[in-house]
Amino acid sequence: MTDEQLAAVHRLLAEHHRKLAKESVLSVVQQYHADLGQRLADEAVLIPKRTAIVDRLHEREQQIAEDVGTNDDVPKRTPPDSDPSDGVGDT
Repeated sequence: MTDEQLAAVHRLLAEHHRKLAKESVLSVVQQYHADLGQRLADEAVLIPKRTAIVDRLHEREQQIAEDVGTNDDVPKRTPPDSDPSDGVGDT
């Protein structure tokens, strides 16, 4: 399912729940369907934005992985506190 299809389903459900809210007799049922319709409509708007964020994060992870892969030949430094010849901590 594409993002556009998913957003369309959310919009359709939002319209359906808003219609149910108008037809409801009890105020609690009206409020429930109105709130659910609004949440679905809000979610439909956020779907493309979230997809774009995930795509950017995925691209960044790939770039980091490529950078790490190209830096494998660089020697790693040992932390200074792990050097036994510095005399620190000797009694």
